[in-house]
Amino acid sequence: DAILSGGASSRLYRPLVQERQLATEVRGMLDQKQQAGTFGVFVRMASGHLPAEAEAALSEQVARLRDEPVSDRELQQAKREIIADRLRARESLLGRADELAESLVLAAAPNAAAKVLEAVQAIQAEDVQRVARAYLADERRLVLRYVDHIDKPANTPNEAREAAQAAPIDLGDLEAGAPSSPAAGSLPAAAAQI
Repeated sequence: DAILSGGASSRLYRPLVQERQLATEVRGMLDQKQQAGTFGVFVRMASGHLPAEAEAALSEQVARLRDEPVSDRELQQAKREIIADRLRARESLLGRADELAESLVLAAAPNAAAKVLEAVQAIQAEDVQRVARAYLADERRLVLRYVDHIDKPANTPNEAREAAQAAPIDLGDLEAGAPSSPAAGSLPAAAAQI
């Protein structure tokens, strides 16, 4: 998550927002659960661009993550961001309570948060690539498009507008074969954060 969508230098923000100006916002959302978790990307399109353009750019960056090891610089930056965010959260009572609750619910151990920090520090580029290959395969992707008719560019042809509408979703595909997300504190779960 941190390498793909963590800030202005991430692999998604830089090409979609800064370089190609396809989007005005890109965010990643990692929702880890004791069983199956999810990773999602939210893209707010820039005026005059179609969702298919952003989808192609997203696919390109996800493929890069699967096919090429991340650089040591990217990996170290992601680790620093994750550790800093987790330590910063501990500065408030609510943050400490959330961390304790997460440790108890996901790992059934009150000290699991400390193990997550250790696991994050131990991650190697190969771990990130292995997790990306396992969980970010093209056939596992679900694309939802929300097109606000008010915000659509006036110069977009009707055919393009219709093509930008959400593709039909087969609910059976959503339930079929989703592997369980590893419990918090394990190396794959920590690697998913990176």
